[in-house]
Amino acid sequence: MKITNEENYISVEINDVTYKISLRIFPKDVHYCEEIENIENQSSKDKIRHFIYYKSFEENKLAIESVSDYLVDKYTYFLLDRNTYLKKHYESLELVDKYDRVWYCIQNPLGSLISSEIFTNISNSSMRSFLTTCENIRQSLNGVTVEFIATISKVVNSDWYKSMLETFQRFTETVSQYVFDLDIPEINQEEKERLIYSFKEWGKYGWTVCNFVPFEEYSNAPLNLKDADKRFRRYFSKNEMDMFFKNLESKSRRKKDIREAVNCYNNGYYKASSMILFSLIDSILIRKNLKDYKNEKKVNEKAKLHSGMPAIKAYEKKLNPSFKLTNLLFNLFKFISLFRAMKAYFDDTKDFTKKFDLVNRNYLDHGMTYKPVKKIECIKLFIIYDNLLTISKM
Repeated sequence: MKITNEENYISVEINDVTYKISLRIFPKDVHYCEEIENIENQSSKDKIRHFIYYKSFEENKLAIESVSDYLVDKYTYFLLDRNTYLKKHYESLELVDKYDRVWYCIQNPLGSLISSEIFTNISNSSMRSFLTTCENIRQSLNGVTVEFIATISKVVNSDWYKSMLETFQRFTETVSQYVFDLDIPEINQEEKERLIYSFKEWGKYGWTVCNFVPFEEYSNAPLNLKDADKRFRRYFSKNEMDMFFKNLESKSRRKKDIREAVNCYNNGYYKASSMILFSLIDSILIRKNLKDYKNEKKVNEKAKLHSGMPAIKAYEKKLNPSFKLTNLLFNLFKFISLFRAMKAYFDDTKDFTKKFDLVNRNYLDHGMTYKPVKKIECIKLFIIYDNLLTISKM
């Protein structure tokens, strides 16, 4: 067996066949780690073995039987060497077994980004305090939900989008404050503030969490729109986008609309694709509440039609005390970038006098822009719709 380090992946040669195994950690990896955790009677070393199999490139998939102990050791060495934030976390943990430490870091990549000491020696009292805070947040959000629906309900008049934007802004600020106020002494407040700022800045330039963008990118805020687009553009190869589109169509009931948006995108009609995507985003904001309205109307004649955001309910669900700390924080940060991006795209045009760097929904749908829509703007809107679609099904 010959192993070569290629910066972002390792090459493994077995019986004259070369396999590539990624060294980068992505949001989608967290979901697979949860599946591995459900496998009974597996040591941390065996779990890492499954993870290596999962991280091997699809073009030439490595058989799990070929993942030897030697390969596990070499992969973990290069993984920590490549991802310095994981290595700092690994070195700070007090777990005796090195495989336990490596697996813990793989499962908790966001914890490594926040601080190398966040998940070290979290006391029972701290965890109880954290769970109490979760319950307080859940109860507090009952009021936020009412306020949100009351504000967004102006869908039937011309003030709807202005109301929606104000709600996006308040919700972003509210979630940011919850993150900052989480009562976990081991978490450095300065680090939380830095990440809140970073996720807001990514959202400001239209970027939300995407499954195939590595975690470390979110740790550092972009300098400006050009920097944000440059740093993220490299992850959206044709192959990645094709897989993304396939997954998006399988999740959406609006398959014909998705196919039309994708077809326009693939043929360079980015303005047409963006208009379809804006309509799909609008449909989640409006249609989701129609079902609730009809049910309420059966028992309350005075019920009014609102345009609820399913993200609120999804957010409350994520605050279940059994939810892992890292995933909770990650979803909080995810909401911050998502709602900030929504505000950026639905921003008030000030009677079509305000200028924007991003494509604006109102300018575009009302035919008030001659500027071409860029390919990268379509990608951002696809990701926003994908996130909203996921939230609506939680």
